[in-house]
Amino acid sequence: GMLFPEFKEAADWRRIAIERLYKQLDDEVYPDGMEYELAAGYNNWVVTEFAHILEMAEMNGLRGELPADYQDKLQKMFNYLLFASMPNGAIPGLNDSGNSDVRGLLTTGHKLFPEREDFRFVATAGAWGEAPEQTSYAFPWSGHYVMRSGWDANATFLLFDAGPYGMGHQHEDKLHFVLWSKGRQHLLDPGNFSYDRSRWRRYVLETYGHNTV
Repeated sequence: GMLFPEFKEAADWRRIAIERLYKQLDDEVYPDGMEYELAAGYNNWVVTEFAHILEMAEMNGLRGELPADYQDKLQKMFNYLLFASMPNGAIPGLNDSGNSDVRGLLTTGHKLFPEREDFRFVATAGAWGEAPEQTSYAFPWSGHYVMRSGWDANATFLLFDAGPYGMGHQHEDKLHFVLWSKGRQHLLDPGNFSYDRSRWRRYVLETYGHNTV
């Protein structure tokens, strides 16, 4: 629909595609910007795909065909990456995921939303842009609560997970937390393991593999 606008049904193709993709964005992303699997790797893939739609619409002069709040919803997804990022530029890999560097994605976020100099700040490890004003941030729908001593490389960072059940990639990690301080992560998430029936798979899924009671 974008690349062959000369076809008489091209506008309908775009309309149907946008309707379906927007429904996915509305159904599968919480209002505070985290995809409902609540796992970094899956979330970042979804951010990338929805960002591509906006990028392609911009390239083809079709940004106006996207729903009025599409950009606001997408910006909230980048906002999650910003405030959930540890001092090394990665967000914690909760549920079926590992720690995931989001500086490249935040570079894309700054290109799409150039007024967000805080995206640029984290994307460049503080070399450019402006540090966010807030050091603590609540994501009430995702259930992630973040606090930090500052935005410098030696800052102390804690993410507390009081999130809802996260669809198919959920771990039993209610009230779990991760901690970064003085240049390294001290309390970790157990991460992911192959989708098999081994004891290691059970370990990363169960409560005793997490920093909780």
